[in-house]
Amino acid sequence: MEHITIMVATVNCNVLKNRNLMNLALHNSLGMLIVNQMLDDTPPLNVSKPYCKVINESSKGLSINRNRAIEQLDSGLAIIADDDIEYVSNFEQIIRESFTKYVDYSALTFQIRTPEGKMFKKYRSQFFTHTSVSVLRVSSISIVFKVKDILEKKCAFDSNFGIGAKYSSGEENIFLMDLLRKNTKLGCVPKVLAIHPMESSGKVFSNRHFYDKGALFKRLYGLKGFFMAIAFVVKKRSFFKIQNITFCDALKNSIRGFLYS
Repeated sequence: MEHITIMVATVNCNVLKNRNLMNLALHNSLGMLIVNQMLDDTPPLNVSKPYCKVINESSKGLSINRNRAIEQLDSGLAIIADDDIEYVSNFEQIIRESFTKYVDYSALTFQIRTPEGKMFKKYRSQFFTHTSVSVLRVSSISIVFKVKDILEKKCAFDSNFGIGAKYSSGEENIFLMDLLRKNTKLGCVPKVLAIHPMESSGKVFSNRHFYDKGALFKRLYGLKGFFMAIAFVVKKRSFFKIQNITFCDALKNSIRGFLYS
């Protein structure tokens, strides 16, 4: 049976607050790898749990955290996880059956629902192969990948993007896009794997948010990303009045992010 590793990114031992995750039943084919980044002079994380490995380090940034975890693996399947995630009761079965069915795919994404039972995003009802557009809608905690395939493709998370980095988001989209560019097959399975509260951060718009998005679209699509960055601003314009930001400011910062990244 192929080994599955849950790669948990956490800071300041915050994962200890997640009883559901810490009480998850692990075994010799299902392990957990926690990378704890010690910020603000916090003590190291200690977890006495079979099949659970902990790495403590003083680095900063979500992408650096995830790359550190990948470096520890050489085979099997890896689940990308945050420290506030939960899993459905049969998540392991869903993963194994999916990779058995879609054997040619190096990474699969799944669905997420909220604790209240609502879908985290709008999802398609049928399996599909990801494209350079569909990867924009992927959340990192929905990704499971074959470790050997990712190592062979020499793909990693871009440390310039993600929480704690120069640009605040988009690291998972870049990760998948880089895999696509290397002719890697990525699929989306219409099954709920994880449980996570509805995020509000993506709905809060600021000048910095649009600056970072401009940089992201350039990293993802090159020169073509300029027009996608503008389209993104136009698409979100209905939220501006509510959040006290003008269309001109949003557009200006998006262009700046694109030009100066």
